[in-house]
Amino acid sequence: MTTETKLEMGERHVREGNARIARQRELIEELLHDGHRTEEARRVLQEFEAVQRELETHLDFLRRFN
Repeated sequence: MTTETKLEMGERHVREGNARIARQRELIEELLHDGHRTEEARRVLQEFEAVQRELETHLDFLRRFN
């Protein structure tokens, strides 16, 4: 069982999401540099960003009612 609060978990999820987005952007740059197509990687990035917006909205909710 975890001792992490819901707020702490939400903050962690947002941090981890930011890290995933940053890494995906790096991967896209690497693909571009190496002459590869990036459509699928960009689509994944858009999905990550959409989820991140949801995580941030949820974190805002947790902060307001904590």
